[in-house]
Amino acid sequence: MAASKLAVYAFEVGQGSSAAIVSRIPNRPKAYQASVIDIGVNGTRLATLLKTEFGVERIPAVVLTHNHEDHVSGLVKLVEAFAPSRGQPTKVGKVWFLRDRKAVEPPFWMPVQQWKADGKIRSYARLEAPSETYPGLGQDLVNPDDVGYSLFCIYPDFTQTEVVVHDADQLGDPLGHTQNDTSAVLRLARQGATDKTVVLFGGDLGYKGWRQLSQTHDLTAPVLVAPHHGGPRGESAAFGHVDLAKEVRPKYVLFSAGTHQGHVKVGTATTARHPLEPVVKAFRAVNATVLCTQLTGRCVDDPDTHPNKRVLPVLPGEPDLDLSPSGTACAGTIVVTIPAKGNPDVQRVADHKTAVDNLQLKHHPICRP
Repeated sequence: MAASKLAVYAFEVGQGSSAAIVSRIPNRPKAYQASVIDIGVNGTRLATLLKTEFGVERIPAVVLTHNHEDHVSGLVKLVEAFAPSRGQPTKVGKVWFLRDRKAVEPPFWMPVQQWKADGKIRSYARLEAPSETYPGLGQDLVNPDDVGYSLFCIYPDFTQTEVVVHDADQLGDPLGHTQNDTSAVLRLARQGATDKTVVLFGGDLGYKGWRQLSQTHDLTAPVLVAPHHGGPRGESAAFGHVDLAKEVRPKYVLFSAGTHQGHVKVGTATTARHPLEPVVKAFRAVNATVLCTQLTGRCVDDPDTHPNKRVLPVLPGEPDLDLSPSGTACAGTIVVTIPAKGNPDVQRVADHKTAVDNLQLKHHPICRP
């Protein structure tokens, strides 16, 4: 398959995360497919968005970066929404999931087996980066000839997941013991140019994991989907937000965060809103354009009362992948188009910023100064 027009959609899913890599289906110029990275909590809504707004007919891969509710709980509804009619080919390819807890604990473990038996998915597999123990698990997560790009998992490897799942020993600075400590990090590359990262998907990985990655990988990428909604944990003198920004040096950094996330009570603790101000400042310091997935019904109370809740209609000359019968995606969905050569481009940056600025809030989201 020749290099096809390609786009990455960072969806607004409130305080969660979901993205899709959208490309044309070979030999069908008006048909689209989307590999989905994390689901968020509303799989039905995501399926409707993919089908009706973007014309997606099949999902070559679903990749779950870790097993936290705000990333995976919509999986069942998404798969069911793409279930084939009797006698039709399977629409969902491989489901990749991380082993960050015992296999029986993720809520989709039993369904994933039944989905394969029923033909609702083609297969499922454990997600891991290459390691000396299981080198075969570092393969491309998609078929480049079928989708027009490559997608790799670069973190964690087998030993790192064992630290969390089985409390195994590890040399050096030990990781923590939560799902975020071994959240997967993925890199998107153009077909035939796999050594160059175009988009880096940060999952929810904390700073200790990023420090390990920085010692073994070139993390530079023109686009970063920021880890943990712009609030990764575990900063230290050894590695923190400034180091992450300098390692990646993105042209664009995307934060998946809800407009009204604010300060959230979790038990007796209070979590600061995402993205965190020092993280935003660190990326601005390396000249990155900062954008958040905010605005619309998933994030905003009574969205119809807000002006500019949708971006303006498609402009002449905009790429076909920026498609929607009703105009374009909501202002909260960030569209990154990836040409065959050169840097990716975020569509409608000015419109997106204007829509956020016109929110009727006392304080704008932190991604807008």
